[in-house]
Amino acid sequence: MSVELKVFGGAYFPKDKALKKHPDLKPLATAVNSATKAIAEAVYYGKLAAEHPEHIESYEKDKSWEHQEDRPCTE
Repeated sequence: MSVELKVFGGAYFPKDKALKKHPDLKPLATAVNSATKAIAEAVYYGKLAAEHPEHIESYEKDKSWEHQEDRPCTE
């Protein structure tokens, strides 16, 4: 049985309140090959936790979407 993987894009953006305390926080955008959007969102959260563990509460809930061929995609 094979599972078809789709490309999902996702991004976390710093909260405005957090930017006042830590102006160096940057958005985190990534693309993931995944079977479902829920799995992709879990991977995004893991990447956020790996890159910004001390500021994880400073980011809004992720924005995710299924990639479309006519739109740009992160590496």
